[in-house]
Amino acid sequence: MSRNASRYNQKAKQSGPSRQERGNQLIAQDQMNGNDDFNLGWFKPTASQQQIVRNIQHCSLTAVQASSGTGKSTTAIWSALKLLKEGRFKHIVFVKTACEYGDDPIGFLEGGKDAKLSYHFEVMRSIFHDFMSPSKLEYEEKRKRIQFTTPNFIAGKTFYDSVIIIDEAQTLSPTTMKMMLERASDSSIYVVLGDKKQTYAHKKRPDGFSDLISRITDKDGCCVEDDMNVVVLTSKDNMRSKLSKRILEVYGG
Repeated sequence: MSRNASRYNQKAKQSGPSRQERGNQLIAQDQMNGNDDFNLGWFKPTASQQQIVRNIQHCSLTAVQASSGTGKSTTAIWSALKLLKEGRFKHIVFVKTACEYGDDPIGFLEGGKDAKLSYHFEVMRSIFHDFMSPSKLEYEEKRKRIQFTTPNFIAGKTFYDSVIIIDEAQTLSPTTMKMMLERASDSSIYVVLGDKKQTYAHKKRPDGFSDLISRITDKDGCCVEDDMNVVVLTSKDNMRSKLSKRILEVYGG
């Protein structure tokens, strides 16, 4: 072996794995994540949450009016993952508007679109981490089986073979809600989650979630649409903590 080849090999060892080795590691990691299953067994829906599960399985649109801490988002994601695993749908699309909460705005973060939305998407992904590792979720995102977006990037798009979950729907305006609900093909379903009493957004706007409920129910609150349903959970279904439940009761939530 020449002196130059010896130096090259020594330098390669010091610099770490080669490009091919790194590629092989990535392939092996993807294969492991692909074989890894969703961790769905730990979650046992309560009787109230079972209403959400049943409607998601049988309706094109399920609207869930539920107080904080009732597990509406967790239940919807668990149900969607089961349907994805069973092969009934090919995608889960999780949608949440990136509005500011509270009375004191902090302004926009520096950077481009990805930088501004990174914290927003991080919160959205955190619920999915209850059912899979971060690397598994990254793998599913790479395959586009699980997608995260905001209403800003929905216009003109059609969703196929998807469970579309709209979270914190009370922060959407009626026109944005209409635009969102127009995006589905016959092969997709919607789960719309909200609480008309959680109006914490800094920018006050008409509540698209309450508007939707009013359009699909009668004066007694019963759904009048054949392929839609409304599930209502109250502060009594709060499972977060005794304090959280009591706070909702004190504030009439």
